[in-house]
Amino acid sequence: MIAKTEVTDMDSTAASPIDHQYGQADAYATYFHATGAGGTPSSDSHRARQSRRRHPRKLRAPADDRCAALLARMIEARVLPRLVLAHRDETPNHASAATVATPLPSPGDVLLVGEIVLSGELQPAVDHLNRLVARGVTVESIYLDLLTPVARRLGELWCEDTLSFAEVTIGQVALQRLMRAFSTVFLSDAPPENPRRRILLSPMPGEQHAFGHFMVCDFFRRAGWMVSGDPCRTPTELRHAVHACWFEVIGISLSSTERLRELGALIHVLRGESRNATLMVMVGGKPFCDQPALAWQVGADACSIDARHAPARAEALLGMLAAT
Repeated sequence: MIAKTEVTDMDSTAASPIDHQYGQADAYATYFHATGAGGTPSSDSHRARQSRRRHPRKLRAPADDRCAALLARMIEARVLPRLVLAHRDETPNHASAATVATPLPSPGDVLLVGEIVLSGELQPAVDHLNRLVARGVTVESIYLDLLTPVARRLGELWCEDTLSFAEVTIGQVALQRLMRAFSTVFLSDAPPENPRRRILLSPMPGEQHAFGHFMVCDFFRRAGWMVSGDPCRTPTELRHAVHACWFEVIGISLSSTERLRELGALIHVLRGESRNATLMVMVGGKPFCDQPALAWQVGADACSIDARHAPARAEALLGMLAAT
């Protein structure tokens, strides 16, 4: 039901697009009289109609049609938008309600798991994650809304010199073990691997932490891709990998901007070594999340902002290639 105040507001004096064309109410009356839509026509308008009968304008609509079109545009410009807004205010937001009803890890869960992984213990963290799953939290949410923020926070504490490299390494290894413990559940509904969707994923050789890399591998497997995900320790290993097997896409992750030039040179070499002459290259990691345009600067075809959307981004690349 539309509130009375909202109906009254439809008579607002604010000018609409149709007002600017014909003016306000006085202009509407003048227009209707001049076209013969109401009242008694003047002698001038009578002579004008006689002239139009002798010399008709084929592209000019009859007066009744013009009035109907004017009324329709007035309703479209002024009435319908207000009706939509009024209805929107009274319609329950089912999407928002569904979102609220979906359990998510809390900031307290992030802090707790972070403290546990820094101790190097795995079982207390597994027990806590199992309690979250029993509460209705999805494994995807555990990946993205719990483990990812913990990994990000570990990196921030290292940059702030709050944690040592050894402590951060212990935490990262524990996070990878946690993710692998839940990987079977995460991939339980994955479709069969598609032999026409082969991807090579690796951190940039020399990168110390690979937590995000393993998460991206799982999301691609969950989307039905055949994934070669063992991190390559040297550029030579990457070159041999793309030369030995056919891949539709390769994905390389980087943690800082300091090695962008090195990554660009490596991508150029990999394209030359690849068995696939139309190889697509994706990049990921913090530099490209902060500045996506850097992907083109290093010679990649696209960048992935997060693990969830990476498979769809790769599919889009292949779709563009097929369309050319």
